[in-house]
Amino acid sequence: MIISKELIFPIFALLLVFSVFFFVDLKKTETVKLLDCLTAPDVYFLKPSEISSIQPILKSNENALVVIPETNEVRANTKLLECPGIDLEKYIWGVTNG
Repeated sequence: MIISKELIFPIFALLLVFSVFFFVDLKKTETVKLLDCLTAPDVYFLKPSEISSIQPILKSNENALVVIPETNEVRANTKLLECPGIDLEKYIWGVTNG
């Protein structure tokens, strides 16, 4: 069976499109939802050089609290910050046990 030259490009394009779907994971990553304000936040201590990791962490986990001790910075999602009773100062100064 001989394939004509006019059909080679469309067949190649279709194979390329379907191979992309095969190799690329199209599943959306699950976000960890904030269960309740009684649960302690998931604390991530980062260095100033790791500042580019803050947004991916916060997008993937609503219960995340990112602390950069060297600069006394605390970052979190608004939902977590609105929880009553979260003492952010204990995370800024490095005290993690109540």
